[in-house]
Amino acid sequence: MALYLLCGMAFAGKSTLARALAAHLSAEIVSLDEINARRGLVGGRGLPDHEWAASHEQALEEVRALLASARDVVVDDTTCFRFLRDDFRKVAREQETETVLIFVDASEELLRQRRRENEQSHRRDTVTDPIFRDLLEKFEHPTPDEHPLVFPAVADPGRWVAAHIRGGARRAVAAPPEVETREGEASSVEDLPFIDEHSRRVDAPADVVCTALVTVLRRKMGGAAWFARLLGCDPAVGSAEFAGQPGEAVPGFRVAEAEPRRRLALRGRHRFAEYALTFVLDGDRLRAETRAAFPGVLGWLYRAAVIGSGGHRLITRRLLRQVAGSV
Repeated sequence: MALYLLCGMAFAGKSTLARALAAHLSAEIVSLDEINARRGLVGGRGLPDHEWAASHEQALEEVRALLASARDVVVDDTTCFRFLRDDFRKVAREQETETVLIFVDASEELLRQRRRENEQSHRRDTVTDPIFRDLLEKFEHPTPDEHPLVFPAVADPGRWVAAHIRGGARRAVAAPPEVETREGEASSVEDLPFIDEHSRRVDAPADVVCTALVTVLRRKMGGAAWFARLLGCDPAVGSAEFAGQPGEAVPGFRVAEAEPRRRLALRGRHRFAEYALTFVLDGDRLRAETRAAFPGVLGWLYRAAVIGSGGHRLITRRLLRQVAGSV
């Protein structure tokens, strides 16, 4: 038995993840949106403080009752402030139950895109401009002492849940057999801190797009072995025939995960950073998500030179543009 506490911005994909968790665990979902709806309220339009507090108290009571009946529970809410998350954790401790905090990590670009799409589809209640801006500004991200699991908003919820959640407890994700994980290295791509995400529309069948992506990576990164050696990259050289399969490499990156026609995750490390670049084909958009850790003073300086300067952003967008232009 466990309490799975979701945390994330509106339009990050929390409800979709909540349904995947509930299906995997045969768990009950406590949704703040549903509680508000039963009370005749719409949170996305703004609530008086007393109504907001009343819905929160009702959610706590529902969680308490479900945990007391020995059920796994998933809380579907933004839990945008630390004290809200602490309230739910307190209830779990009262029932001698583990709390698993899952942060749904989405870039502002993706959030705004999904919000625009919802304005057309009306698949969920709207969130007004003032409420959305206020939430972006005031959102309190989970801190390391909360030990959050991180769900990337571009990931497939069912696959992620199957890989990370088992029987009401956390589960470590092993690296693929072909990829050796060094001591101190993040065990999965998602364990690295989020840096940014970019996307581009690619109007072509999935197999064509994925073939073009592999071709661009092989062509554009294949000649960078000298630079990879200069930085002390692992890997420093690429595979003779790079086809985007786990364990294969281009200079600076090795394929960590590959899902045919949908997802390609690359990772690597050098003396200044550990990093990952994940491409996800989401409908007609190809997304590129970067995660990286930059340890020490030299790492901080390298981050400033590569990320802070905007150079990384330009390179990533150029890769996406080249893939789109080659289909």
